[in-house]
Amino acid sequence: MTTLHRVAEASKKIIIGFAIGIGSIIFIAVLFRVFSNIKEALFPTPPPPPTVRFGKLPAVPFPQSATDKALTYSLNTLTGSLPDLPAQIYVYKIFQPTPSLLGFDNVKTLAAKNNFTSDPVAVSDTTYTWENADPIGSTLTYNIITGDFDIKSDYLTNQDVLSAANLPQPQDAISFAKEFLSNFSAYPSDIDDSKTTTRLFTITNGGITSSSSFSNAQLIEVDYFQNDVDKIPIYYPHYPSSLMHVVLASANGQDTTPQVVEASFYHKIVQTENGSTYPLISSKDAFDLLKTNKAYIANYEGTNTNINISSVSLGYFLGTKPQSFLYPVIIFQGDNNFYAFVSAVKDEWVKN
Repeated sequence: MTTLHRVAEASKKIIIGFAIGIGSIIFIAVLFRVFSNIKEALFPTPPPPPTVRFGKLPAVPFPQSATDKALTYSLNTLTGSLPDLPAQIYVYKIFQPTPSLLGFDNVKTLAAKNNFTSDPVAVSDTTYTWENADPIGSTLTYNIITGDFDIKSDYLTNQDVLSAANLPQPQDAISFAKEFLSNFSAYPSDIDDSKTTTRLFTITNGGITSSSSFSNAQLIEVDYFQNDVDKIPIYYPHYPSSLMHVVLASANGQDTTPQVVEASFYHKIVQTENGSTYPLISSKDAFDLLKTNKAYIANYEGTNTNINISSVSLGYFLGTKPQSFLYPVIIFQGDNNFYAFVSAVKDEWVKN
């Protein structure tokens, strides 16, 4: 009995010692985690240096700014200050399409399928135009290498368009525009349907202006946007319009099907498997560039020359011009649909 008692007592001591040992290890691990978090909060570990694997990048191919007014800027963010942006970001390569022997014939078939049945006219080695006279005269301009295209028409004085008798409701317009692009094989898988927007316009004095209500609108534009890249949105040259959009108007009084009076499809494939990190300028440096007229003004629909900047964020830029990379830009947003973009990569990594 004495021997069994001693064995039991020894076992208890071993179990208690084991439990204390495990508890001590857990306590030390938690303590280490707490101290590590405190250290990271006070003295954060710097990220590894940018890899800059592509060398110096070409300058961002911005088009001409939407306004040439001399603008001044006031900071009016929620915090009253500029945000802290990342010190570096991934730059990704853009897929470059190559010619196909069947490209031209396929595009001719696609054009005819969408009622552009005239003989094609060569604009260049890669770009052709087709005409469609019904219901209003429209021209399709198509790049047979990239698949990018524009449709333009002379609609500003068309009485059916001006009447707006059968202008589709926004949700119907979205469905119709999606089907229209799909008929051109132009609804790629990287479009984020949740980002789709509509914009209303009124025709005034031979031009178009934004409309505040559906009852006053004569045109409805449907804009489609690509997926975010690394949770960062992609912006286009005339934001909030997209490079993938369809403008719809009323057809004749007996036809409730809307007519496409304008369309645009410019799409580039981002090679997210082929990227490299690059250093970024600060939000302060970007704001200084904006204030010294060294930014691209993507859109402004106001008349005041002083702009209240309400939001500053990071984005990527895709334009209509050829580009080899998905470019990071710093976005300034303000009153009256003001959007300005500043190239975000530090100057020493941009070709002069």
